Amino acid sequence: MAGLLASASPAGRGMGVAEAGLILALTAGGITKNDATAAVFVQRLCSAYLPPVAGWFTLMWMRRSEYL
Repeated sequence: MAGLLASASPAGRGMGVAEAGLILALTAGGITKNDATAAVFVQRLCSAYLPPVAGWFTLMWMRRSEYL
């Protein structure tokens, strides 16, 4: 359901809308609002923000090692 709402959002990658939908779904499932919010933002951190950082370090290593 959150993915459907996020795909209708004009924001890139459903930013904001997907989080709101996931928080709503988790709280409807019985998780407290604070725990649901923390879980959703940790998930977004791990899926959207950390991979590019790791990719940048890998790219720099590959350039230094002359693989690229």
